[in-house]
Amino acid sequence: MMIHRTALATLFAAMSFAASTASARLITFDDLADNGGGTAISNSYSGLDWDNFNVLNTASLIPSGFVNGTVSTSNVAYKDQANPATITSPAGFNLIDAQLVKAGRQTPDQH
Repeated sequence: MMIHRTALATLFAAMSFAASTASARLITFDDLADNGGGTAISNSYSGLDWDNFNVLNTASLIPSGFVNGTVSTSNVAYKDQANPATITSPAGFNLIDAQLVKAGRQTPDQH
């Protein structure tokens, strides 16, 4: 899955997926720690390889679009910067569901 970003960050508040060798599970990012400014999600988190994704604790970002993407506790995952981001697995997986929102600075040409 490849996600491109213009001037907005794409957030994954929660994802459900099924690996080819496992049953479905929910990823909420609640067990990850944020250093206060966004922390890279490491490869192998929940059995997947994450490229160019960070986790952010939104507790101090009220109000913001990041808070709007929070599903459980205060963590959200987001695509970092304008570079492409991928989620892969050597074993393969099926993405069943994802809750997505967008957040970031609005530029004058966005309405």
